[in-house]
Amino acid sequence: MSQNHAEPGSYEIHPIAWVRSPFTQKFGVPRQAGLAAVPVDIVFEPAYSRPEAFVGLNEASHLWVIGRFHLASADGDTPSLSVRPPRLGGNRRMGVFATRSSFRPNGLSLSAVRLLSMESKAGHMHLTVEGLDLVDGSPIFDVKPYLPYADALPEAELAWAEQSPQRLAVDLAPGLGKEFDAIEQQRPGFLEQLCSVLELDPRPAYHARRGTRGNSGRSYTIQFGDYDVSWAVEADGSLLIHSVRQLQPNQE
Repeated sequence: MSQNHAEPGSYEIHPIAWVRSPFTQKFGVPRQAGLAAVPVDIVFEPAYSRPEAFVGLNEASHLWVIGRFHLASADGDTPSLSVRPPRLGGNRRMGVFATRSSFRPNGLSLSAVRLLSMESKAGHMHLTVEGLDLVDGSPIFDVKPYLPYADALPEAELAWAEQSPQRLAVDLAPGLGKEFDAIEQQRPGFLEQLCSVLELDPRPAYHARRGTRGNSGRSYTIQFGDYDVSWAVEADGSLLIHSVRQLQPNQE
């Protein structure tokens, strides 16, 4: 190998911030950024929370966030170079570099998000964003402004994922409205945010692919913030929320 094409060395990168999100488990996290309108905090380490680092950022409506799928990545493991994208029903293998799979070399994520607010709290800068597809506790390595003139490419194509995912109608079981009304008193917007997640059909790809045949009414539970929410996809293709239960501190 020539000197101009030497083997790459090892590089270390360190988190500059951490994600604080109602998504505490992989199950239920939107499979792409920007699909669910759920506010999430990016909390910066004190060393990177100096005011001069954020001058001008409030003029950006959207950001690129580079993080890590830390629950999908295992240090020291050899990553698979082919994956089964949920978008294809989980039954077709694609090269990892042709997909947005979280199971990839280095486990890096790239998310375009909406910036909602900026605030310094107790020496930490908090960016509240909408549309981040990372779980609580994920490390963040960089944040950059989204540039519409350079980053928006309306002519871009991806043949196997041309259309946005189909969304399900979400409804509540009889009598459940009162429970959500009580939650809304403490957490305004909770039901709207939850529905924006559930309408994306969080079921495993092989379950969703089977459709309603032999699979309707099967119950699933996701943890959203400090609540367990149980639901099922009905025979007509709609999603029905059956119950919501607040977790005790030792259950989180």
